[in-house]
Amino acid sequence: MNATNPQGSNAAKTVFVSYSHLPPEALICRNTVEELTGFSATTLLRLLKEGRFPQPVMVGRKRRWYYGEVINWLRSLRNNGEGRTNG
Repeated sequence: MNATNPQGSNAAKTVFVSYSHLPPEALICRNTVEELTGFSATTLLRLLKEGRFPQPVMVGRKRRWYYGEVINWLRSLRNNGEGRTNG
């Protein structure tokens, strides 16, 4: 243990990141989409293939999503009483 980390150096740290300051047209990467949705990369790709998740735009060779589209999609799940992605 030390003064800066009383839990010890091996303790896991939880970091909360807020994206609410982003404008709807902000482009976000896959890792951010995974954080916002709680989905794994595999689930995200499955939903994309099934047409059940907003499609990304290509920026060079990278996939990016509009923050507003992802947030609206999440809200639509809540509003429709949906929360499951397995069919």
